[in-house]
Amino acid sequence: MPIPFINNGKRPYDQPTISNSHLFYLPPNTPYGNLTLKVSKILQRLDLINIKITVLNEWHERNLIELTSSDFISYNPINDHSLSDEITFWLKRTTDELISLLYIKDFYIANEEFPDILKVDCIGALINEPSQLARNIKSKYSGHISFLEILNDIANAHKHSFVNSDMNVTSLSEPQVFALTLPRNSLKNQPQFLHVHVREIIEKFNIFYGETTSELRQWPNVFEVGK
Repeated sequence: MPIPFINNGKRPYDQPTISNSHLFYLPPNTPYGNLTLKVSKILQRLDLINIKITVLNEWHERNLIELTSSDFISYNPINDHSLSDEITFWLKRTTDELISLLYIKDFYIANEEFPDILKVDCIGALINEPSQLARNIKSKYSGHISFLEILNDIANAHKHSFVNSDMNVTSLSEPQVFALTLPRNSLKNQPQFLHVHVREIIEKFNIFYGETTSELRQWPNVFEVGK
């Protein structure tokens, strides 16, 4: 069963360029750079993810054929794993940037100035930052917290867990992303095996992406250029 694509309004093979119909505008002149340019880079990155989803689907189907062949000896899951890990990495980075944009927007609307520091610039900060503004954003997106937590945990395991390379599993049904985490790389802690279907990650990200970008699109209505 093919993995669904990211709903960014285009398909990279059919529509390689970004047009005004795909882009939405945010303040271009801020202490944190051109936020409209940030949006365009996010759109380009989602194109890259969709390309990798296509390749992952092709690799997985090919591997299933090899697994059921009469001369099958051993299976090397490196292609599925590498692509699933890359997709997760780029989705985590995109999610962190969307969260940062939401914080900048809400701070600006509340204070009529940009924040001196991005106290909420990633999933972990959104979950743990105690400020009222952070709690407001977290409450607004409370239905996405479980998705954000698993995405964060898997990405952190890939980045920090030394034992993650000891994992050697695959999925026969459809592509999954796996992670083996050992908190703080301490043997006092118990390793934890994490796994989730790539399909589930994409589907949940699509809902989160749709809601966050819909909110961000409202910002120009309250932003006075040059203020």
